[in-house]
Amino acid sequence: MATTMAGVFRCPSCKEFISVDASTCRFCSVAVNAQEAQELSRRQSDLDNAIAGARNIKYMFIPFLILIPATGIIMSPAWPVVLAIILEIMCVRWLTSFRSVHTPEADRLRRQVLIIAVLTAAELALVMFGFVQLFLLSRK
Repeated sequence: MATTMAGVFRCPSCKEFISVDASTCRFCSVAVNAQEAQELSRRQSDLDNAIAGARNIKYMFIPFLILIPATGIIMSPAWPVVLAIILEIMCVRWLTSFRSVHTPEADRLRRQVLIIAVLTAAELALVMFGFVQLFLLSRK
C-alpha cells in the first residue's frame, strides 16, 4: 500500500484543511500549535491511507468474486485458491495496518473489509466443496 504524508490537517475550530506549517488557520484565524498540527497531520495521513487501501480492496472484490469460480472452471483448481488467498492477505494486512485509526469512517471501512474477508473465505469454501464433489463423482 502506498503511504502519503499530506502535510495538512483539519483545523480544530472550523474543520477546514490547513497546512501543517501554518501558525494560524487561514479560515478562522485560530492559533495553531505546531506539535498538535504534526499529530493531526499524521492522523489525517493515516486516515487517507486507510481510505485508499480499503478502496483498492473493494474495487478488487467484485472482479475476484467472478474470477474465483471462473478460473477454477476454465483453468485449474489452484487458481481460485491463489486468488482468494491474495484477497484474504490484502484484507488481513489492511485490518492490521490500520487497527489504530479510530474515526467513524475508518470503523465503517473496517466492517466492510471484514465482510469482504468473510465472503471471500466463504466463496473459497464453496468452490473447494464443489471441486471435491466433482472429484468424488469422477472417481465413481
